[in-house]
Amino acid sequence: MSDDEIQRKFDSVADLIRDIATEAEERHEQQMEDVRREIQRIGQATEYINRSLRRAIRLSVAEARAERRRRQEADERLDNAITRLAAAQMVTEEKLQGFIDSMNRGHNGSPQ
Repeated sequence: MSDDEIQRKFDSVADLIRDIATEAEERHEQQMEDVRREIQRIGQATEYINRSLRRAIRLSVAEARAERRRRQEADERLDNAITRLAAAQMVTEEKLQGFIDSMNRGHNGSPQ
């Protein structure tokens, strides 16, 4: 094999290696672009999820506060109702005791 033939074969192999390297680099760049797009999509999805979670937490806290306020108001109404009921019970007991006393005294204040 002459030096020219060896040089041509070497140049042919070098061209083939360059072509393979160029194709590999192009595939690599395309894959990297795909990865960048996917990372961007995931970032956007993460932002959406974070916004949704913050909104849900904010609404949950507002509802918990409103429920606490409703329960406090209901407790106050119940306390007031129990106080009125206790007062009415005392009046009823006083009237009943007065009635029992009047029955024991009989008519015109004389015991029977």
